[in-house]
Amino acid sequence: MTVTISPRTISRTAKSDDTARTREDRERHNRAERARRQAKRQEMDARRDQDLKPSDGGTKAASLPHTDTAVAPARAKKRHYLLLLSFLTLVVAPIVLSGVYLYRHAADQYASHAAFSVQKEEGSSAIEILGGFTQLSGGSTNDTDVINSYILSQELVLNLENSVGLRERFSRVYEVDPVFALAPDATVEDLVAYWNRMLHVSYTNSEGIIELELRAFRPDDAQIILSELISQSTLLINEINQIAREDQIRFARDELDKSVARLKDARVAMSEFRETNRLVDPTVDIQGQMGVINSLEQELASTMIELDLLSVTDGRANPRTDQFRRKITAIETLISNERAKMAAPDETGLTSLVGRYESLLVDTEFATEAYKSALVAYDAALAQAQRQSRYLATHIQPTLASSPEYPRRIMILGFVGSFLLMLWVLGILIAYSLRDRR
Repeated sequence: MTVTISPRTISRTAKSDDTARTREDRERHNRAERARRQAKRQEMDARRDQDLKPSDGGTKAASLPHTDTAVAPARAKKRHYLLLLSFLTLVVAPIVLSGVYLYRHAADQYASHAAFSVQKEEGSSAIEILGGFTQLSGGSTNDTDVINSYILSQELVLNLENSVGLRERFSRVYEVDPVFALAPDATVEDLVAYWNRMLHVSYTNSEGIIELELRAFRPDDAQIILSELISQSTLLINEINQIAREDQIRFARDELDKSVARLKDARVAMSEFRETNRLVDPTVDIQGQMGVINSLEQELASTMIELDLLSVTDGRANPRTDQFRRKITAIETLISNERAKMAAPDETGLTSLVGRYESLLVDTEFATEAYKSALVAYDAALAQAQRQSRYLATHIQPTLASSPEYPRRIMILGFVGSFLLMLWVLGILIAYSLRDRR
């Protein structure tokens, strides 16, 4: 019996053989992979047992139970110990040292508080009533700004050093606390810098109030120094007042001297005019001259009327007619001469004299009024100078502390720790960045 095998059957059989062969290869690969993993786990267990072995030669520690997924534990490396050492050295140790110094060596500091403002008298003075003198009592500089600048200046520090011994009071505890105290041999510049560190000034332009907080190592020292500061500021305000008064009086005196000189010149010119022209008041003379002219004109009119009447009543020649005509001619000549004398073009004319006289009279009257105003202003300036226009108003007198407020140890330690930690982290990041670039 002949068996016939089709090509499709042969192909299916070949595929089945290939599939079985592939499955066997995959199983052999999986068995080899499991064996390799098992060997690796055994090697890791052996290393762990070796690490857990006691250093004194004791019995071998029991192996920890593990599963097939167990991995090797992390081990600290050399760089980890270096990081820990740097943290302890650069962060922890400085904080500990700072705390030891702050709590065992840093001296207590006591604060004294005060507040004041510069006040100026309001209201219109006699000078302000007069036009042109309004700006005498005012200025563009804020007095509070001047005081605020003065209390931080070297001049005040030197004045306090001479009056209350500022250097000695700030260097009392230098042997115990050289960090927060002033060195006894400090220079003037160091003393000024230390003064600006121990004095806290709070000032606002809107309110014009200066608040002060002064620290010292004794409560009475802080109060004494702050009281002397207010006294020195008061002296400065008084000096500013004195300068303002002197300027005010000097200006008023100068104006008075100028007005007196102007009045003298006007009166001298008037006297010279009267002596030269031999006239006390040209207006009176010209009025008299005008009266003469008016009288002549009236006489002329009367004569002309009589001549006309005589001509009408007596048509014949009459000796009186010639007499009236000669009289009219004489009167007209006199009137013409008088008018010419008044309107002479040179300085001898009455009109010219009256013009010069009136000009001198106006100058004299103006000089007189200016003198009166300057005299009133000078008297008002003297009255203004007798009172204090600026003064230092102390709202809070220097206080006496009962407990120390400084140094604020916890806050300082917090700042020191934060700063050192930030520097340490920054250094570590830079070091790792450089290490990764190698």
